[in-house]
Amino acid sequence: MRHSRRQPIIEHLPDFPSLYRREWASDSLRHRKHLTPITHLRDIAHGERLSATSPTSRPTWRTDDPLGLGALLFDGVDDWMQSEQSALVGDAGFTLFLVFASLTRAIPRGPFSIRTRSVTDLDNLNDIELFWIVGDRIIAAANRPGPSWWDCTHVDLDTPDPMVMSIRFDGGLAVGDGPVRVNGVNVTSTKTGADFSPNDRLEVIKLGRGITTGQFHGWVWNATVYTNGGMSTAQVAEVEASLAARYGVY
Repeated sequence: MRHSRRQPIIEHLPDFPSLYRREWASDSLRHRKHLTPITHLRDIAHGERLSATSPTSRPTWRTDDPLGLGALLFDGVDDWMQSEQSALVGDAGFTLFLVFASLTRAIPRGPFSIRTRSVTDLDNLNDIELFWIVGDRIIAAANRPGPSWWDCTHVDLDTPDPMVMSIRFDGGLAVGDGPVRVNGVNVTSTKTGADFSPNDRLEVIKLGRGITTGQFHGWVWNATVYTNGGMSTAQVAEVEASLAARYGVY
């Protein structure tokens, strides 16, 4: 695995017809000093902010990350971030891309989670964990109270190397379609359930935490969500290649 030591040019990821992209990139913070606590991380595509939930508990911008580019470090205790107000439409499916490195698997949830709500039935909530850890495997795109998820047993959780992970929240996919990929390789082993349709609105987005519990301990370089429809395998591969080149991950 090659690790980049250059400062990346902050380039937007590819856009696709009818899909809506939100991109939170920690390299947008590279003008900050080492060990700076970060209160807000702004989506470089449309400006939506993720904000620390407490002025005393904030993730830290550090320049001693494994890629040498600078990244957000989440402590696994209390420094998660969440959207201030989200109106993303997700009922047609969405895809998440993460560039991250986990420093421990003792914390079972994170690094990204979403609560969705129906606009016609405000009591209709779904919690989506992207992802959580059970024993030696990753459970990805878990929709509760469904529940439905992709089971991934081929991810090396003991190696804290940075990785590009993509998760397609699309029940029309089969295991062989590669709904969960790491560094461009399908790591999906089984599919449980069939309810992969989120509610209309992605209401709460959290970075560094599960939707109700579990803190993520590790590095995050990029978190990007494409909403308003599913993505083809070719589109996923295009975004993965862009992220890999930008951060020098694989």
